[in-house]
Formats: sequence, structure tokens, C-alpha cells
Amino acid sequence: MAIAARHLHEAVLAISGFIAPGAILIGGALPDDVFEAIIARLSRERDDKIRDLVIAPWIPSVRRASFPWAGVAVGAALRPFSETLLPDDRP
Repeated sequence: MAIAARHLHEAVLAISGFIAPGAILIGGALPDDVFEAIIARLSRERDDKIRDLVIAPWIPSVRRASFPWAGVAVGAALRPFSETLLPDDRP
């Protein structure tokens, strides 16, 4: 679990460097105790980075999504807003 959380935290850092979210929400079909363990481990990873790096306070917290089973549907529903607000100007 610790290795998975460390890799997930690296993805959180990569995403945060580009879009600076206030929080990262995760969801899925994992059992509740697994989600809670992963989120707790990610919180420790975040705290360690903040303690070690001066520039780290911008790292967002990771929380469980309110509707973890509907993440794909919600993301798909937001797609038109993304296209409108962040149009792709590439030729």
C-alpha cells in the first residue's frame, strides 16, 4: 500500500504543477478501508514533502470523492464546459 500511495502522490505532484487544484478527489470501487488507508498514507507523503521542501505548501490534499462510483460520468458531463472555457487553439 505504501508503494502505491507513493506512486499516486507523484502523480498528484505532477498534476498539481500544471493545474494547481485546491484538492485531488479520488474514487472507485475499492473497499472503504482501502480508500481510507491510501488517503492517510497520501496525507503523510504530503506532510513529509511540505516539511522537506520550502516550495511544497501548494501541494493539494487528497480526499475521497463524494460520488466515487460516478467519477467518469461526472467528468464526461463536464467535458462541454472544458471545451468552452479552455478551447484548444492548436491548428
